[in-house]
Order: sequence, then C-alpha cells, then structure tokens
Amino acid sequence: MCVEEEATEEPLLEEDELYMVYDVNAISRSEISVSLKIQNNNCSMQLDTGCALSLAPMSFFKRVCPDVDVQPTNVVLSTYTGENVRPLGEAYVKVEYSGLQHSLPLLVVQEGTSALFGRNWLMDIKLDWKNVPGLNHIGPISLLRQHLRETLHWTLFYSNMMNYFSPSSDVTLVSLLC
Repeated sequence: MCVEEEATEEPLLEEDELYMVYDVNAISRSEISVSLKIQNNNCSMQLDTGCALSLAPMSFFKRVCPDVDVQPTNVVLSTYTGENVRPLGEAYVKVEYSGLQHSLPLLVVQEGTSALFGRNWLMDIKLDWKNVPGLNHIGPISLLRQHLRETLHWTLFYSNMMNYFSPSSDVTLVSLLC
C-alpha cells in the first residue's frame, strides 16, 4: 500500500484512470534494481513489471527532482488488496539510461520505501537485461553446457537436456532466482 495512514475509499469518477500497483512498501532480497539518472541525478529504482506506471514516494521525488513541479492527475492506483490510492500528482522528468535521454511521466505518492520502475517506462527505455543487477543471466545454451560440465551435476542433466535442446540451439536461458 502506498499510504501509511488509513485510506478513505473515495468513489471513482468517470475521468479517473485506474491502474494496478502491488506493494510500494515491500522490501525484498531479490529486488531487481535499475541504475539510471533522473534530472541528472544518479539514482536506482526497483524494477516492478507488476506495476503499470512508474511511481516514487515524495521523499525520493524531493531529493532527486527538487526543481520539478508536480501536476494534478486523474490516475488512481489500485493495490493488490483492492484499495484505491490517489497519487499526489504526476511530473514529467528527464530520464537518462544507457546514454539515451527520455522525458517520462512519474507519479508521486505520499509514502513508500522505493521508487518503482513500471511497465510504462519499459515502453521507452530498452533495458540492458544482461547487466541489470538482481538477474542471474546464464547465457546461450552452449554456455549452460559449459557451466554444467564444470559442476558435479553434469551427468545428471546432460542426457535430459539433450531431449529438449538441439546442439545448435540459440535458446538463451535467464534465471530470475537470486
């Protein structure tokens, strides 16, 4: 939930836009973070593909974007528990990732422990998935074979693995377990 104080359930208006958000206050060991610049300030956001829109708590926003104005928004966030939360507003911020700059919308919420990099930013920012901290990238199947050969488990996996992958397979395996 984005707000610590008790949320009052306001009726949705016709012009409101409802989006799902799961838990801004959750701190996870397996957090996948994206390092980038916002308004020329180095920062890190938690990658959250379950969050439709990128958002940040006011404390993060004031620190990273002190000169950016927050504008009113009709967006309403719906938490996984079904509660509706109205952000304080929205701001367009200058985001730089991998040398490319974008002007992207960032919702500002009252409370929270992390700024969330949501799916809307993934539409514009092409992440370098191999270098995103928190993801364990194994690589092409030939590298997987090499990795398995170097472990004691090679004989257990090799015959079964060949049932699923041809020797010339270009399949890339990515493990999300950290």
